[in-house]
Amino acid sequence: MPDEYNGYAWDDYTLYQAQHGDSWDLLANIFYDGNSALAPVLIYANPEYAAMLLFEGGEQVRIPSIRHETSSLLPPWKRN
Repeated sequence: MPDEYNGYAWDDYTLYQAQHGDSWDLLANIFYDGNSALAPVLIYANPEYAAMLLFEGGEQVRIPSIRHETSSLLPPWKRN
C-alpha cells in the first residue's frame, strides 16, 4: 500500500542530502517543478524533521515520487 497525503500518493522516494539553509518550500520548489505548495507532502514524508524551518545541512530528506490521486469521494465536477 502506498504512502498518501492529501490526495498525493507514492510508492518510492529518493534521498536528498539537505544543504545548510534549505527549507521545505525551497525543496518542494526544486523537486516538484516550482510547486512550493507541495511542501506539506515533504514534511509528512519526513516526520523526524517536521519541526525544522531551515536545515542545518547533512540531513537525509526523503523526496517522494508523487502522483496525484483523485478521490472517488469527490463529486464528478471536482475530479481532474
